[in-house]
Amino acid sequence: MPAASTPASARGWPDLAPPPPVLPDLSLVGISLLLCLALAVAVILWLHRRKQAGSAGARLPAQLQSLASLPLGRHGTLYLVRCQAHTLLIAADARGIVSVSTLAPTGVAAAEPLA
Repeated sequence: MPAASTPASARGWPDLAPPPPVLPDLSLVGISLLLCLALAVAVILWLHRRKQAGSAGARLPAQLQSLASLPLGRHGTLYLVRCQAHTLLIAADARGIVSVSTLAPTGVAAAEPLA
């Protein structure tokens, strides 16, 4: 038997099989893409419902009423603010907001807004 007709594996050489495809099967890519999109939609819906459920039981913030303001130079201002039964004197400047004092609710009831 001539050497050319014997298989390569019989001579000790590895078989030269065709290389694996570079791109995977397109059906697997399509299925993977659809699964990722379905997962993304499910997460978005879950986050949306969670946000709505959290805000449904939340208490609404108290209403603020500005009674008066006094500018203090270029960057500072004093504010007299009413929040429900509390009246606050607040100072605001470039560094932030600070509560200066809380006024008694009985003395403020007779005061009228200056705005």
